[in-house]
Amino acid sequence: MLAGAASRPALPAGAMYMKDASVVGFVISRARVPELAEAAEVINTLLAQGLLRPRRTETLPLAAAAEAHRRMERGELNARRVLLTPPGAVGLR
Repeated sequence: MLAGAASRPALPAGAMYMKDASVVGFVISRARVPELAEAAEVINTLLAQGLLRPRRTETLPLAAAAEAHRRMERGELNARRVLLTPPGAVGLR
């Protein structure tokens, strides 16, 4: 995973060369930080005004991770986000 254009990931170039492997990626956006900040401000304003609704979120304890994964594989979590919270987590919803 690459977090930004300035990141320098360590790739096993030698091993990839010997296996005739390749790395394929894509750019999600060419927007600069000020443009992303402006977009975030607009989105937050629309959310605050009730004009946008976030997708449904289900909060489960971290211990339910395996069951959440099985539900995802069965297609039961479509259009829903699952937030797994560690024991003792406060304020996560």
